[in-house]
Amino acid sequence: MTNSVFSKTHAPRDAFVLLPCHSLEDFPTQLTGDDANGLLVGWSVLWHPAIIALTGKMPAWHRADTPPEDLSGAIVIVPSASESDLPTGTKDRAGAAKDCLLLSVAGHSRSEIADRLLDQPLPQTDRVADFYALAYAYLQVQLMTRQLRYSSNLDDAYFALQLTTAALAWQAGDDDATKDALHNCFDLIAQERDHSFSADPYLIDLTLLAETTLGTGLAASLEGGRPTNLLANVNLLNRLSSENPALFEDLKSRLSEGKIGLAGGTIDDHFSLDLLTCTSAIEYLSESRQRYVDLLGQPPHAFGRFAGGLPGDLPVLLSQLGYEGAIFADFAGGTDCGQDEAKLMWQSGDAEIQAICSTPLDASDPHVFLGLGPRLGEAVDAGQISTALLVHWPGEECFAYDDLRRASTWGLALGKFQTLGEYFAESERPYHSFQPSAGSSGGEWLAKLIDEKIHDPLSSLARITRDQIARETTMTLQALAVAVAGKPLAGAGNDSSDSSAALGDDAAVASRLFCETLGIKLAADDEQGSATVVVNPHSSAVRRHVPVDGLPPAAGGPIYAGHATPSGSVAVVDVPSCGFAVATPGDREPRQKWFRGPKPLADAEGLRNDFFDVTLHPQSGGILSVHTPQMRSNRFSMQLVHAQPENAGENCSSMKLRKSRVLRADTTCGEVCNDVEILSSSGDPIANASITYRLQLGSRQLHVDIDVEPLQDLQPQAWQSYIGARIAWAMEASTPKLIVRDQIQPGVGRHLLAPQGVWIDEAGQSTLVLADGMPAHRRVGKHMLDTLLVVAGESQRKFSLSYGFDIKNPVAASRQSLAPPTQHRCQSPGSLNTGWLFHIDSPTVIISDWKTTLEGDRRFVSIRLVETMGRSSNCSLSCFTDIAAASLVDFLGNKIRDLKPASDSVNLKLTGHQILTVRVELAANA
Repeated sequence: MTNSVFSKTHAPRDAFVLLPCHSLEDFPTQLTGDDANGLLVGWSVLWHPAIIALTGKMPAWHRADTPPEDLSGAIVIVPSASESDLPTGTKDRAGAAKDCLLLSVAGHSRSEIADRLLDQPLPQTDRVADFYALAYAYLQVQLMTRQLRYSSNLDDAYFALQLTTAALAWQAGDDDATKDALHNCFDLIAQERDHSFSADPYLIDLTLLAETTLGTGLAASLEGGRPTNLLANVNLLNRLSSENPALFEDLKSRLSEGKIGLAGGTIDDHFSLDLLTCTSAIEYLSESRQRYVDLLGQPPHAFGRFAGGLPGDLPVLLSQLGYEGAIFADFAGGTDCGQDEAKLMWQSGDAEIQAICSTPLDASDPHVFLGLGPRLGEAVDAGQISTALLVHWPGEECFAYDDLRRASTWGLALGKFQTLGEYFAESERPYHSFQPSAGSSGGEWLAKLIDEKIHDPLSSLARITRDQIARETTMTLQALAVAVAGKPLAGAGNDSSDSSAALGDDAAVASRLFCETLGIKLAADDEQGSATVVVNPHSSAVRRHVPVDGLPPAAGGPIYAGHATPSGSVAVVDVPSCGFAVATPGDREPRQKWFRGPKPLADAEGLRNDFFDVTLHPQSGGILSVHTPQMRSNRFSMQLVHAQPENAGENCSSMKLRKSRVLRADTTCGEVCNDVEILSSSGDPIANASITYRLQLGSRQLHVDIDVEPLQDLQPQAWQSYIGARIAWAMEASTPKLIVRDQIQPGVGRHLLAPQGVWIDEAGQSTLVLADGMPAHRRVGKHMLDTLLVVAGESQRKFSLSYGFDIKNPVAASRQSLAPPTQHRCQSPGSLNTGWLFHIDSPTVIISDWKTTLEGDRRFVSIRLVETMGRSSNCSLSCFTDIAAASLVDFLGNKIRDLKPASDSVNLKLTGHQILTVRVELAANA
């Protein structure tokens, strides 16, 4: 029994809710928590068919600040948000009125309030739930039309008649008549919405999965038979398959029948794609896609991740993997792309895919559903594709979400729920597009590593980057060797090892295999070869210094310069792309220039070569200035800094020179070592360091080796407590750009994740920052950049950095620094001292991946070209032999179109940041 004075034999005269607004035009859709819950419960609970049948009329609403004078015989619902608006004494008047039931509603459930309306609890059936759904749909359509159109075309009298008819039929037990009348009601509000908003909204239910949600809640979600979608990575699906095989098979069956949709695309959501090179990213996403196919028989309908973020350049990759759409949101981080429209074309390079960009709506929060109608109407008004992405954990939806779900089965007044496959295939294609940043926009990744006390949070990530490129160059040499040999080779095509040391061994073996295939006679381990061969696996030429026995070689051919030094002769060798060059001793003494001969490259004041001069600071030991012939003023300076939480700005520390010595000063290389102290802002020593500056003849890079020893512990505060290398450049307007996935992309924010380096483009000149894979960089002020070396938990103390000036292909330089060309002692090859196998003639295009396949006597080489700078490029891919046929293929190996080769080359046109895979068949007579 309840305390209600009403019963089926003693019916209430009226039933209404008091709202905290003057009209529906100012209905408070911004309420949260219990206030939002109370408002929705208070509105819908009076639409129980038993109450409507007893009163004989449609539930009403009144302003909370002016309730009716006569409260006798009435059921009055007061949501918590209306309490403060009630006139003084309202509750006393209700208590004194005859047969008045006043109920306050806050965080109560709807069934709890419904049970208190009459002297007996009211039944809660599916049909009753339909009345509640009608109440919600009616409210939202009224809000949509009145708040956005300031009018309503609904025939209120006819709607009320149909509503009471449905309630009376329900009371009489006539379900068919009840359904007919309810259909009429839903049709009326659908027509009302159509009159003002002709486009139907789209509703996407997305159920998030985790290791703890793979049980009964998920099973119940699937059993509903309603269009739903799951967000799951491969590891979660594997776990579901092993822990609950029956549920997994049910999911798989529903997926194949198109009853549910699937978002995913990665093996593990927490793995950062920003740590991958282009080739590794493609391999990872391809492997992930194949695992979905192996598990479920099909790939996901949309690409999405629970955590880890979505880099802005992914469409270039996803479009060639067959994805039609994506969900652009980081659910764990609570971030999205910040766009106003719900559905846009996500563009990058020459590719675009559809993306859901709207802020995910928490389906367990009543606040979301207070103003859902106006939100959807505003999108239609703006000419957008009105979409609500409703997200929840299995079984954790609020009652208003159930109302919306049920309302969608009666009509399209508030839209239609769809699977992701249906949504991307059937909904309108967006007119507008967006291009988010390709790099990480925040520093949460480093904060998380430090908070979790991960050992070596920076150097461990640097090893990942170096190992990736080492593995890729090894595979390149193996593929090139097989392409030349035209047959399988022992040691080629094997999976590379995982450890860094093993990868180095693999690269050496592949390099030797490459040389032997080309007929270069390498010296045995116990032999002393007369020459040195340098093997370049990269697609851009590289300049290397090679020690030679005897006299230095004369300049000419691949030899840029040859010099005799106190430590022996040195040849400066230019090695072509995907090729080799051999340095052999000279056959006569070099000619002496008495008055204009080459000068040593270092002295106590600094270093210099044929491209730039470096002046070292006499007090701090850092770099005071760098001058190039094109610019008279200083363009660069550098010093070590120690940032602390209380002072991490431009003047956080200073550097003091203790000792300087010139280690090498000959005509091919200069080295200066400075021992320094790092002082706090108050002048106290907080770290010691040794900095070795090295500059080589013919090089545009200044190499800096750092050995640092902190004198106090660093605080576990990412980006605020660290030792780093700070540079400053001349132009404040120049913004650092990141090298991510072998492409130069704009950087966003001050905390940058760029393991392959940072490029600063100034008017007419550029500066390249390479940190041997160290990924964390922080912008300070307007024209300073810190490369983080030591943070809390980092044990590495020796670091190798280089700064490049006016390098034409910075991405190629980055890859060459992370995986340098290999050298072998060999016999003199005679007149043939250099050669290449493949060549690309564009300075902005690199080749990131090679694969050679043999089909009988036919040889096919798949070559992946990456435009790195965001510029269109007309280029020619040349081969060591004639090309019989060529075609473009996608990442899955499907042919896109044929190309027309011209003898030994293929002409290509790449747009900015485009990635192409060219499959060439080598001529049989090669």
